[in-house]
Amino acid sequence: EYIGLCALGDYDKAPPSESMWKFAIALTQELIDAFSITNAHVIGHREVYTMLGVPQEKSCPGRFWSTQDFRTDLAKLSK
Repeated sequence: EYIGLCALGDYDKAPPSESMWKFAIALTQELIDAFSITNAHVIGHREVYTMLGVPQEKSCPGRFWSTQDFRTDLAKLSK
């Protein structure tokens, strides 16, 4: 089973707004808590290609959206 979240925008052109980032962090944390998900299981769309062993077709969520920074901010919130 999977839960997918979509942050609308072209994050190859510009980073997400601070409010979008904070909302996405808060919503993800709520889902982590509700479904006992670990931060290690929070992945970006483009990371799915690597997990499946197939060539990356998209840059989602975009070069200005760092999934590693997202996981780091989640870890700070859960402390």
